[in-house]
Amino acid sequence: MFMVVQIFDDIYDSYGTLEEKQLLVEAVDKWDYSCVDHLPTYFKECYIALLKSCDEADEDLAKQGRSFCLHYWRLKMKQNCKAWLEETKWCKSKYIPTYEEYMEVAKVSVGQSGAIVAAYLGLGDIATKEAFEWLTSNPMPQFIEACSIILRLLNDIGGHKFEQDREHVASSIECYMTQHGVSEEVQVYEELERQVKDAWKVLNEGMLKPYVIPKTLLALVINLARGPKVMYKGRTEGYTFVNHIVQQKIASVLIHPIPL
Repeated sequence: MFMVVQIFDDIYDSYGTLEEKQLLVEAVDKWDYSCVDHLPTYFKECYIALLKSCDEADEDLAKQGRSFCLHYWRLKMKQNCKAWLEETKWCKSKYIPTYEEYMEVAKVSVGQSGAIVAAYLGLGDIATKEAFEWLTSNPMPQFIEACSIILRLLNDIGGHKFEQDREHVASSIECYMTQHGVSEEVQVYEELERQVKDAWKVLNEGMLKPYVIPKTLLALVINLARGPKVMYKGRTEGYTFVNHIVQQKIASVLIHPIPL
């Protein structure tokens, strides 16, 4: 499911016309194999993979009596696709939204809340219907929003120069610079990194508050927020281009583990 989300994110970033992407949004909204016939050839396999991944998950979850969970996964994928399409429209029209307008869409399009739903599917009975309802509630819970903000801003900072060298939606950097009349990118980086620190305060505070959501589920969100600190360390893009920082981390686990 994580890989399917990444493929769809790449499609909306780099492939197809606006009209074709609109067809894909409509197909995901209907969630039916019959929609395949109405999609461009190069979208068909991706769409089928999306539906099959859900079918396979249903086989496992049905044995646990937890098929209800998949409703929330479908909901998140539909929201993601609509957010990606909105960014495509901005890109095609060369529109630079305000920073607030951008973040309202980007905290969905970054896919972090969908990734959390996908991860909850495999956690068994501890991931109750109430937990999924909280996770997918509108407006987005502050705890989930903070996790999404961390990924979105660190990704924008690390991948800024690479993404703007090709046709790509304006990132938080361009939106902030245009809205506030800031000419120095470094100043924007520092401001967005301050916002990342504030988001971490929200997560830390959330772990200390009494919550009806089990701490195990909250800890998973914390762990997903930690990933970007590694992938985009030092304002680099270690996710798209596996750099020495990520290579060293992988090697420390698989090749040079700490002796016990």
